[in-house]
Amino acid sequence: MKHCSVCSKAGVWGCDKCSEGFYINQLLGICRSSACLIDNCDSCSISGPNSCDKCSTGFRFNRETGTCEDTVCKKTLCEDCSSSGINMCDRCRAGFYFDQFELECLDLACKIKQCDKCQANPKVCEQCAKNYWLDKASNTCLDATCLTPNCADCSLGGPAKCNACAVGYFLKDGKCVDCDPYPESVLCKACTNENTCKTCAIGYRLTTSGKCEACKSETCASCDSVTGRCL
Repeated sequence: MKHCSVCSKAGVWGCDKCSEGFYINQLLGICRSSACLIDNCDSCSISGPNSCDKCSTGFRFNRETGTCEDTVCKKTLCEDCSSSGINMCDRCRAGFYFDQFELECLDLACKIKQCDKCQANPKVCEQCAKNYWLDKASNTCLDATCLTPNCADCSLGGPAKCNACAVGYFLKDGKCVDCDPYPESVLCKACTNENTCKTCAIGYRLTTSGKCEACKSETCASCDSVTGRCL
């Protein structure tokens, strides 16, 4: 048989192995050329020239269309487009996101002025910088010079709503209250609330209950929080 190299089993009217560059047509039992007719197909020796066993690098075989389709993403900075197709993007390179309106991979850095933290979309602000507050309706960061006395931060709720007080004050009922006026922590320089001090004045020690007590020595600048002895 023409182009047959082995026909010991099938006999003269059939072929077991064809010569290089040919494949066995199982239905007719003859050798046919295995030169691939499909563009970008590297191998079709098994399925025949009108199909493809292995497409070229960067291509994959689509059985519905019978073609080797390009799989290289066309969008700049796109790393994965396997689901949406080569002209779209499923995942951009780290630090970038795919904008559904621009249809491009764009930088994730916040585009809103005075915005410290954006959502997945850099055009939508989540948290403004210190002394600015987020107006969600207009998606802008507005000047938030705090109106509450001794307020250090009002960036979340606006200038009339304090989020954190200055050192030496604690937040209570929307106001910044001095740590000192309370008898339990009269020499407290920083506190969590009226009953819990975090930092005592020089010459005083912080007890485990959050109170300030004088060191045992009047000339001692700091002392052990348990024994009261000078350090």
